[in-house]
Amino acid sequence: MNTTQRLEMKNWLDVNGGRARYCDARIDLEEARILDKKGEKSPSSLRYQSASQAFKVLSAEAQSPQTKEELGTLHLLCEAWSRMKEAESKASPELYAEASELFLATEKITTKEKNTDPRHGQRLDMQSSRVRD
Repeated sequence: MNTTQRLEMKNWLDVNGGRARYCDARIDLEEARILDKKGEKSPSSLRYQSASQAFKVLSAEAQSPQTKEELGTLHLLCEAWSRMKEAESKASPELYAEASELFLATEKITTKEKNTDPRHGQRLDMQSSRVRD
């Protein structure tokens, strides 16, 4: 195998690894939603937190600005849901306030994205509505 082929293979492996980590983050997100529907607030919060951290890392590694923004938004949204579920399990006004601030930050980002590219904002709205369901 020559150098070009090795670089191409490494690139494909990197892409595949990133996709696998994205799938793992989505699994955490979906499991958080399921736990929440079952009324298991604390475990749900932990899953949302796990998804949030994974999306944060993926966002930092993303090459495309659009992908970086989308993953960053998912990171903030999962972080907000994590705080909300933790607030619900602990009945903590402070955590509710933190969650509220994170939701507002997410709203500002998605509003900005809607103004720059309507399709982009719509995708994020659909993603966030899936998280809320």
